[in-house]
Amino acid sequence: RRIMGTFSKLCDIIMESSTSNYTQKRNNSIKKFTPHHVAGCLTAAQIGRIFQNPNRKASANYGIGIDGKIVGMVAEESRAWTSSSPSNDHQAITVEVSNDQVGGEWHISDLCIERLIDLMVDVRKRTGSELYIYDGSSNGTVTRHNMFTATSCPGSYLQSKLPYITEQVNKRLKEGTNPVEVPTQQAPTSRKIGDVVTISGIYVASNSTRRLNPARTKGTITKIIPGAKNPYLLDNGNLGW
Repeated sequence: RRIMGTFSKLCDIIMESSTSNYTQKRNNSIKKFTPHHVAGCLTAAQIGRIFQNPNRKASANYGIGIDGKIVGMVAEESRAWTSSSPSNDHQAITVEVSNDQVGGEWHISDLCIERLIDLMVDVRKRTGSELYIYDGSSNGTVTRHNMFTATSCPGSYLQSKLPYITEQVNKRLKEGTNPVEVPTQQAPTSRKIGDVVTISGIYVASNSTRRLNPARTKGTITKIIPGAKNPYLLDNGNLGW
């Protein structure tokens, strides 16, 4: 039996997890947020399908795919089985975020980071007035899977970004910043990696509208995300997008 409930308006798709993979009712209010990584490069729909398998015995409230789309999987009223800690998951919204690199530091794209920030902002606006706290312990309101069991999740890259993510979420909660726009179709990318380009506008992330003031007027393209608002990464991020 399918049980619909509350999902963020930021969701691009809803793919409810099997009812064998989560607890229908929380025993606590929503106070925390726990980002995970999927340990793979998956679209939102692919993440959703994983938890529709009734034998998975795991789930998450949301998933963020490598395509930048958000999938709703377990309604916010329900406790997803994500973090190896019933106590944490009864209090937390959990999200599985796609990597764009397998192995190594398990890198996650700027677009997925921006979507994670937007989702955290939206959840907090609807579930409480307090700002998030990430203090590296399970007492904070931003927690990690590896706080509760021996696991590499959320991956070294996402773990290193949690202070920044928490800071950005809190800043946007105060300022009321609009969510990023996810492109519906790929924009043409006529440049290639290694091209030296003159900078007419540089931004903090691939889909950000926050403009930077670079010290230099030229940079080398070191990464390309077709379809992003700002598709070219310059000088490995030392300049921006």
